[in-house]
Amino acid sequence: MTVTTETNKETYTGDGVQTVYYYTFDMSADSDMVVFFNDSAIGAQYWSLDDVAKTVTFVTPPGNGTKVTLYRDTPSTQLTDYRPYDAFPAETHEAALDK
Repeated sequence: MTVTTETNKETYTGDGVQTVYYYTFDMSADSDMVVFFNDSAIGAQYWSLDDVAKTVTFVTPPGNGTKVTLYRDTPSTQLTDYRPYDAFPAETHEAALDK
């Protein structure tokens, strides 16, 4: 899969009613999502992630005027191991670079 965007966050303003917020970026793992209220990270016990619908749903709506940031924080890791003299694994290589 080729990553076609460099967007890694969405920012909203809470209204005290809305509980579902959308994001447009792709993630390698659900654990890559970090959620902030007014620039302070909040624990995953206060929200749930639907990676198919690309939504974050809060247990309690963010308060009116609360800055809500959905942020992808992908670890900088290299998990691909290339073996000498093996055929070049193009798909594996591309996936490693996408991360």
